[in-house]
Amino acid sequence: MSSATMSSVEERLQRLEDREAIRELKIAYAKACDGYNVDRVVSLMTDDVVWDGGERFGRHEGKAAVRAFLSETWKQLTWALHYMTGESITIAPSGTEATGSWYLWEPCTISDRAIWLAGRYDDEYRKVDGRWYFSRVTLRADMSTPFEAGWVKQRYA
Repeated sequence: MSSATMSSVEERLQRLEDREAIRELKIAYAKACDGYNVDRVVSLMTDDVVWDGGERFGRHEGKAAVRAFLSETWKQLTWALHYMTGESITIAPSGTEATGSWYLWEPCTISDRAIWLAGRYDDEYRKVDGRWYFSRVTLRADMSTPFEAGWVKQRYA
C-alpha cells in the first residue's frame, strides 16, 4: 500500500472518529439539558459560542449569556426529553471545524403545561486541543403546542 493510500485511510478513519465524537457531544448536550445541568451544557461550548433560538428563545453570545439564558428558562421549563434524530454531520477539510443538523422532538413541561416541541438544530463545531465543542447552536422551533391531556395530568395510564 502506498503512503498516499495510507494517508487517505488514516484521514478517512479520523473523519469517522470525529463524526462519532460530535454525535457523543450532541447526546451529552441533550442529557445535560434534560438534567438541568447548566455547568455541563456550557462546558460543551467554546468561549465565543453563539446560541440562537430565533424569536422564540433569543440569541445569546458567549458562555455567560448562555448560562444566564438557560438558568432563567429552566425556571419555567421544568421537565424535558430531548430526542435528537436524523443527524447530518460534515467535517470541514481543515479537520478542526464541522457542521451538523439534527431534528428535535421534545416533549416538555413549560409553566406546568404539557408541550410538544419540534424543530431542528443547525450546529457549528470547533475542535480545540483534540476535543470537539459547540461554537454555534441554532434552534429552529417549528412547533411548540400544548398537549392538554398529557403527562402533566396523567403521567401513566
